[in-house]
Amino acid sequence: MSRIAATDHDADWVIPCDADEFWMARGSSLKEALAAVPDRVGVVCGLLRNFVPLRDDGGWFVERLTVRLAGSAPINDPATPFRPVVKVGHRASPEVVISSGGAHRVFGLGEAPSGWYPLDVLHFPFRSREQSARKYRKTWTGWQSNLRGDLARARQVADEGRSEAMWDRVALDDAELRTGVDAGALVADLRLRDAFRRIRDDDGTYAATESADPGTDAFGAAVFSEAEVVRLQRWLDEVHRRVALVEGRP
Repeated sequence: MSRIAATDHDADWVIPCDADEFWMARGSSLKEALAAVPDRVGVVCGLLRNFVPLRDDGGWFVERLTVRLAGSAPINDPATPFRPVVKVGHRASPEVVISSGGAHRVFGLGEAPSGWYPLDVLHFPFRSREQSARKYRKTWTGWQSNLRGDLARARQVADEGRSEAMWDRVALDDAELRTGVDAGALVADLRLRDAFRRIRDDDGTYAATESADPGTDAFGAAVFSEAEVVRLQRWLDEVHRRVALVEGRP
């Protein structure tokens, strides 16, 4: 699809976006941010901003889910969907190759500048109790094997007849929400809500809001970089385990 965007639709940039993601720039429109990228740079990164679900799941999620994680350290449990993650967009090219499993790497256009995340990816993986159960059921059915940690956990509890256990694990009530905000682990972010309100009011102009929270971007990038080190160590541990298994065979 990325190649078709370049060859058939004359795209300038391509964003391989999941259905529960909303890509935004900080302090400007997405179009303006991409236009300012130097010509020599073919890949841009967006830092995933995970919004937390609420136990009260009635009504449109855009109006309800206005608080996201802002932790001071990476979450390195492989069985959580809230790990720090970077997604990539790229200049349109008929030669591009996108990594499978979420479009986290692009090949054929060079590397993005290290530690540079000009975009935010507002991520809403859990929007209601019913939706979250359906999401996991579809995903583990599609993957079949080699499930990542949170998918494996979701399938395990579903097999045990507790299909809503994953929702109960992550959804917050009002008291938990207030505690998280007071502790600084959660932060209000109204950008998506306000964007949809402008669309609803037939006003498509972009206006940056205080909830854009640009001051925490360097902090978030540092958290992600720390998480990448842990992921690399986990990957090396897995390689050593596999080598040991091979060497131990007759």
